[in-house]
Amino acid sequence: MKFVIALMLFVPGMAFAYGETVLNRTINPYVPKKGTFTAQAICYKPDANAFKVYVPAHKAVTCKSYRWDHSDSHYPKKVCVGPKVVSYPAKYITASRDYVQEVCIKWNRDDSTRPRCVKSVQQTKKYPLEYTQSVYEMSDYRHERPLSTKTKTIANCY
Repeated sequence: MKFVIALMLFVPGMAFAYGETVLNRTINPYVPKKGTFTAQAICYKPDANAFKVYVPAHKAVTCKSYRWDHSDSHYPKKVCVGPKVVSYPAKYITASRDYVQEVCIKWNRDDSTRPRCVKSVQQTKKYPLEYTQSVYEMSDYRHERPLSTKTKTIANCY
């Protein structure tokens, strides 16, 4: 019995998997969420105030139309009618660094649990050039304990 308990305490120490997971955190949608990337994948053009982004070749499913399936009475499902697979070639796109965000400037707080926005305004903001890169062990599947965390900057295009 003591051997079984000792073995159970020893097994989690052997759970280290070789390899690492790299996650990138930023509000910039052009920075990949996982993995490392180079200036060939994404770079910043300061003169045009835009990002040059590489989009790899991929396939997507398009539909002629959609219909709702009500066979499951609790949760109707959106069903694709006439699906068609479309192939897109690899290409570079130029995406502006500016984006528009709606910001609430006046709130109705009559209902304390759910304040409602009464008046909002459109603001032009810029996507950041910085992103946070965290490296995790493969065995850390919940990404709770990073091995290292670095703040990096997107490179300029040459």
